[in-house]
Amino acid sequence: MLDLIIRGGRVVTPWGVGSWDVAVAGEKIVAVAEPCTLRGEAGRVLDASGKIVIPGGIEPHAHVASPVPGNPGATTQPPEPVSRAALFGGTTTLTDFAIQHPGIDIPQAIDERTATWRGNSYCDYSHHCMLIGEIPFHVIAQVQEAITDGHATFKIFTTNIRPTDRLPTVEQRRLVGMGHLSGVMEQAAKHGGMMFVHAEDDDIVQYM
Repeated sequence: MLDLIIRGGRVVTPWGVGSWDVAVAGEKIVAVAEPCTLRGEAGRVLDASGKIVIPGGIEPHAHVASPVPGNPGATTQPPEPVSRAALFGGTTTLTDFAIQHPGIDIPQAIDERTATWRGNSYCDYSHHCMLIGEIPFHVIAQVQEAITDGHATFKIFTTNIRPTDRLPTVEQRRLVGMGHLSGVMEQAAKHGGMMFVHAEDDDIVQYM
């Protein structure tokens, strides 16, 4: 038995747009079919006449419940209002950043971020692993474990963004040197991960 049939809408798929019915079982779309051709009962039929039915959007770069640079104590909005707003806009997955600060490793960073989201989000969520500063070798070695656990994306900076004399603590320095970047990239490539690089030249950034 199907849990839901969405009927009568203009359905958008990777293969085209058409007037189709969409069948859902559990949390999965199990069929996209010609109107009124789906057999069997459904727990609910949703009339989408006059509406466009699209796949849920994925927000790949969100800063949720994050400190606002230059504003001590200020943070961006937490998961509850952000995820509620996302769903109203058709976004069903949010991806923000688990930051591996000096002194913690990748699993700790992911656990810390997940604790902020767990039980507080209306939609699905995941995290990019942000690696900053001088990344210890044992942390670079954890890239494989993170990918295996489903956190396959990694972000680094090649600039501190602001002058180091305005960054009094090591935790605020983001620049990853070319050697450490190479090590992280090698692990990501070897194990099927993906890199996101803030690829500015630090000398030019500081000069400007």
